[in-house]
Amino acid sequence: MAQVCRGRPVQAPGWIGVSVWPRNPCGRCNRSCFGTSPLGLNRTSPCLTLVQDPTRPTTEREAEKILKDTDAAAKNELLFSRFGINYAHLPEMFRKGSVLFRRPTQVTSTSSRDGVTPVVRTRHPVVVEHRDIIGDAFWEENPHVLEG
Repeated sequence: MAQVCRGRPVQAPGWIGVSVWPRNPCGRCNRSCFGTSPLGLNRTSPCLTLVQDPTRPTTEREAEKILKDTDAAAKNELLFSRFGINYAHLPEMFRKGSVLFRRPTQVTSTSSRDGVTPVVRTRHPVVVEHRDIIGDAFWEENPHVLEG
């Protein structure tokens, strides 16, 4: 039987989009050198859903107060206790997010002049990866992203 809160069925929290960009190229990238921008959604909504108990409705203000000083481990416990979702078992696209960027790729084609001579061109297709961009590994593997 579905749980109901404020007359609506309770659903597991959804995921939101946030754009992240380096504020400036820095030698060692960490959280302090990134800017973020929510993509049209309230960033706290999924977290507020976590603390809303269907048997005891919680206002957004009460939910924010509960989550104010909550660390990641406590939020993971809320996710598991309320919805049976084990954060560690979620696919990386939900734990790390989706990173869209252009990756230079060499493409070989034939010359339009004679139809025989091979021509190598660099293309920059958009690539989607599900990984952490806060650490160094992504930036070491993709230095062209910071070059613009």
